[in-house]
Amino acid sequence: MKKFILIILACFLSIPVMNSQTKPFFSVERPDKILEIDVHALVGTSVLSQDYASHVPSITSVEASPGCGFGAGVSAQMVFKDFFALGTRLDLLVNNNKYSMALLDVDGAGAQSSVFVANRSVSANVPVFVSVRFNISDNVRWNVDGGCYFSLGLGGYQKADTYTTMLNDLGQMVSKYQKYKWDYYNEKQPLIHGIDDVDIGLYFGTGLLINDHYNVGIETRISTKNASTDGGVIHPNMYNHLFAMKLGYQF
Repeated sequence: MKKFILIILACFLSIPVMNSQTKPFFSVERPDKILEIDVHALVGTSVLSQDYASHVPSITSVEASPGCGFGAGVSAQMVFKDFFALGTRLDLLVNNNKYSMALLDVDGAGAQSSVFVANRSVSANVPVFVSVRFNISDNVRWNVDGGCYFSLGLGGYQKADTYTTMLNDLGQMVSKYQKYKWDYYNEKQPLIHGIDDVDIGLYFGTGLLINDHYNVGIETRISTKNASTDGGVIHPNMYNHLFAMKLGYQF
């Protein structure tokens, strides 16, 4: 993600050497185009936030690791003035993340367990946003976008490896390994909890349009809806977030 931010900063630093500016920084004129359409690709970091430890007293530690998030899509913006537009997008997103936890004295039987879970989700994501634009130079426009999104889960999986150590009836220490795989969304027999296929949240982004065609920017999607369902052992608070770089082409 640091490399992506450096690329964006490099674009901003290069602005002074571009064409001299004849357009005002903040223009209230009518736009050259009423409808703007682009195609784009996204790559960044998928982050899982959760509060498992507050729901299971036997958890002694839990760690969530971000993974790669990527996708592609198309956007359309209705431009009312040079400085203002309303837009929407359709993005196909693939998010990956992992978490692990250690449990002590599971079910009061003195067992110790370690659980390692890898998640992959595929979803259709639809942001709706307001876009405010500023003319940095004649061939560079800076946009600041904000709004909300709706997401529908299409597929994916959860994979888990569990290691349990316990005393058997003879007083011997034994270990047991189990491997699981479930559907990511709406699994009827999950290990810990089910995951809803509907998500909503906040969308923010900023970037540059160069030479009226080339888009480069950064954006984030912050989930505001608890993704866990009542199915499973517990019903924790769980949210999936995405921080990404956007590269696109505007027609």
